[in-house]
Amino acid sequence: MPDGSFDNKFTANIALWETLRPVDRSYTKPITGKSYKGDSPNPTYIIMKLTEALGPIGARWGFNVVRETVREGVPHSIIVEQEQEMDTSGSEPRMKSKRVRYEIIREQHHQLEIEFWLIDRESGERRSFSAFGGTPMVYMAKSGKWIVDEDAAKKSLTDAYTKAASWLGACADIFLGIFDDKYTSQPHNAPGMDGPPQQQSRQDYGPQGGGGWDAQGEHLTGQTQAGRDPADDFDRVANQVNREHAERQQQARQPDHQRQTSTPSGW
Repeated sequence: MPDGSFDNKFTANIALWETLRPVDRSYTKPITGKSYKGDSPNPTYIIMKLTEALGPIGARWGFNVVRETVREGVPHSIIVEQEQEMDTSGSEPRMKSKRVRYEIIREQHHQLEIEFWLIDRESGERRSFSAFGGTPMVYMAKSGKWIVDEDAAKKSLTDAYTKAASWLGACADIFLGIFDDKYTSQPHNAPGMDGPPQQQSRQDYGPQGGGGWDAQGEHLTGQTQAGRDPADDFDRVANQVNREHAERQQQARQPDHQRQTSTPSGW
């Protein structure tokens, strides 16, 4: 008979993902200025979710900048000097000659690589992986005006850690496309919603309300959240995933006419 070790390993692997994936829509905004559409989570909100699950940055998780570069982009021919010689011998002045000097200026893009690391709570083992971010630093806008972004390095870092966090499951409902259906297309009381809209407001979740969401999407008051151990979230999610996995196995053993289709909670 199976000893259940596979089920336990499966539960442990998905627990962090399930803790981080729900999205509070009051911390998102539509993507603009890109060739694609969608919603983007607030970068500070992502840090908050990681802090709730793993503790303060620098203790059990964090990221280090490994390298950064500035790459040249599209070239542009720019007039840097212009001189005209006029002929005034006639009744009306006319241009006799014109000299124009051009220079080639290239756009610049800032890129960096980070090492995102975590320390296993039980073994103390340090694990890490790489992620990349990039931002236009010097570029020509559609209006023809040159833009120099002095915050390009900070934006590249934000881009990198946001991508790294998404691989751990942070705001995964957005990147999986579930966000579009669960939070936008479906009514607020549809099955699988993390909570009614009045619970997903900044007032309930932010510092003033002192509340938040636990791993199962249930609202927490400031009094409940203040002294709780983030490890409880993992245990709660682990038990939930384990139950759902056991139900799926039991249904798989049933004859076809006895099976009932069901959707895992939270999806």
